[in-house]
Amino acid sequence: MYVVMIASLFGLFLIVLLPLLKTVRQIMWIRNKLVKFLCWNFFLRLILTTSLELSFSIMLNTPYMGNFERAFFLEKTDYLMTVFIGTVLVISPFFILTFYGYNFDRLDDTRFKDTYGSVYDGMKPNLRASIGFSILFILRRILFAATCLYLTDSLWLQMLSTIYVTTFKACLLLHYKPHSEPLL
Repeated sequence: MYVVMIASLFGLFLIVLLPLLKTVRQIMWIRNKLVKFLCWNFFLRLILTTSLELSFSIMLNTPYMGNFERAFFLEKTDYLMTVFIGTVLVISPFFILTFYGYNFDRLDDTRFKDTYGSVYDGMKPNLRASIGFSILFILRRILFAATCLYLTDSLWLQMLSTIYVTTFKACLLLHYKPHSEPLL
């Protein structure tokens, strides 16, 4: 996770640094590509694909945040990153719902897809339910991490919640068929 954070910070540092060299046209082209990649698609895809790992790390780190006053610099940084990533993870389904719901008419636009298309990549852009599957994907992973960490004494409840959520998602997949290509 730290490698991804360092690579992201390095890319954002390049975005800030490269405008100082405005005279070279190729450098501005590289900067514009980095802005499009890092500022939207990369972070949206990162949240979608690592939501399970982020959920586990946040839930494992949260009980130790009471030691913030006595913590060293790196521990404080870790606690602050836990709060930041937890906030981003909780807000991301609401952001996806409102932003993509508001811009639903622009989902077919190639320019919009190049900048913001990672959320509905491989889905039908003319179906509103396609946006909901990314939200359900994140929420299902958060629920799975929470049941694994907080319901350790209730294996039956872990299994039951996983079975119900998976069955619900399978029913939605069969009913809406949001993928642009068949899965099988």
